[in-house]
This record gives sequence, C-alpha cells and structure tokens, in this order.
Amino acid sequence: MITSLKPLFTFALLLSIGQAYAADCNDRVAKSTPTDNFVLNGDGTVTHKVTQLTWMRCVLGQEWQNNACVGEPAIMDWETALQGAVSLDFAGANNWRLPNVKELLAIVEERCTFPATNAEVFPGLPGGYYWTATSGSEIYNVVVDLRQGNTDSWYKVSPSPYLFLVRD
Repeated sequence: MITSLKPLFTFALLLSIGQAYAADCNDRVAKSTPTDNFVLNGDGTVTHKVTQLTWMRCVLGQEWQNNACVGEPAIMDWETALQGAVSLDFAGANNWRLPNVKELLAIVEERCTFPATNAEVFPGLPGGYYWTATSGSEIYNVVVDLRQGNTDSWYKVSPSPYLFLVRD
C-alpha cells in the first residue's frame, strides 16, 4: 500500500515546488499576452511591446538552447537574487534586474495556469513563485506565483522562488 502512494506523493511534491508544466489554457478566454505583443530577439530575450521591457526567456540557472529553456533553475533567497541580477552579463547587456510586481504581472497570461505565461514566448518556464523587487516588509517580499498568476508574500531569507530577470 505504501509503495503505491509513492508516485502520488512525488507528483504532489513536484507540484508544490513548482516544476515546469504544460500550460493549461482556456481557449474560450481572450489572450491577455498574445505573442504579437512581443519581439523575439533571437538571443534568449524577448521585448514586451506594451511595457518596452526586455525579459530573459528562461529563469536564472537555465540556458536558452534550440528555442527552449534547458537546465535546472537557480533557487536563492531575495538578497542573493538582488546581487545576482546586478552582476549578470547576458545577451550583451549587464543591466538586468528583478522586476517589480507590476512589471511581472504585465506578462501573466490570464487564460493559462501551470504556468500562467504565454508558452510560445516563454517555453518551458517553471510554474512557481518568482521573486520581485517589491518589498512587502522587513521580513517578507512580494512574489508572483506563476502557477496561477497571482501575488503572495515570501520570507526574504527563504531560498525558494525563481529568478526571472528584466531590463529597461
């Protein structure tokens, strides 16, 4: 009996830590982030025409290869995330930063879950919690849960949320 529960437990654990999923999208709802709202730059970045922000197509720790994100996402606390963004040189730019909560919510695809992003623009993006630059308090920070596309708070010292970087 216990061995038959192991696959179910493993699946529940993967859901809780936010592994990559095939997006579940409601085709009866209009797209909130259609692909034509983005410029695919060909260097692992994409520019959102609405906000004029350039995003990495993969989370930190993954690499853009053959039009897909490969590798394991980096998981870090908020302070380390801030320092990592400042020191990153990617796609010929070194001005990467954490997005604020409003910027990250601007690319949420409201008709999709697991992850709540446009899968053509951000293929293979893990669903889970993502750090933002928006501080909630001395001990909490605002995160965006890209499984559902909503906000939450997370301990700044807890190394769990993903790091999705942007630049102006």
